[in-house]
Amino acid sequence: INYFPIPIKESSPCHPTKKYGLGKLECEKFLLAEFKQINLPVTILRAPPVFGPLLDKRLAGKFINKIAQRGYDERRELLYIQKIKNNQTILLPNGGYNLIHNIYIGELVEYISQIIYSQEGLGGEIFNISSREAIMLKDYIKMLATGLNKKVKIIDLPEKIGQKIFNSSSFYLNFPYSYPYHIVIDNSKIRNTLRYTNQTKYENKKTLAETARWWINIPELEKLTNDHLYLENKAIKQINNSYKQ
Repeated sequence: INYFPIPIKESSPCHPTKKYGLGKLECEKFLLAEFKQINLPVTILRAPPVFGPLLDKRLAGKFINKIAQRGYDERRELLYIQKIKNNQTILLPNGGYNLIHNIYIGELVEYISQIIYSQEGLGGEIFNISSREAIMLKDYIKMLATGLNKKVKIIDLPEKIGQKIFNSSSFYLNFPYSYPYHIVIDNSKIRNTLRYTNQTKYENKKTLAETARWWINIPELEKLTNDHLYLENKAIKQINNSYKQ
């Protein structure tokens, strides 16, 4: 079952389920209403999860300490970088074949800069922004590993075993970017409007490698050690036994 249209367009219906998403949608509605009423100069950008280095390495420790107190889905690629660093096997629901579509921080900044200085008259417009193409989660992780000159072992976690071991139908939340559906974003509107041609500069292979190399030596990264490693090892054992039968 796919919970989102493929691809997701600016005109696709929005169905936020959490306060964060609901608040953003209400903010969009308010700003667009102000644009119509008083010509408030506003352009709305809808961005997916952002990855990449921070502005200053001194901020990295504080950032990790903050997300370490949240759910696993908030740890994003940093959890996988930590696992790759420690040569751990990575367990992924359904093998990580789901498509994800994020954006590198440098490309996000470039989009914003071009919109600010654009002469196209973009007031009242909504734009999707994302990286050049969606990729499978398993390939996303392999690109992180390649940036560290490492190989990574990924094991497929069948949904049935995942629900049983983690005692939850929402066990996907234990694995960042792992979803029982695909996310593919249509960014053609902004590319065509700005005549944007720099996406080859921000290929996933390059930007994910850079991201992994930047974060790998941050000491606080070890704080993201997998708290449910016991459950993962239990799942791996059960998977291996199922292959033997």
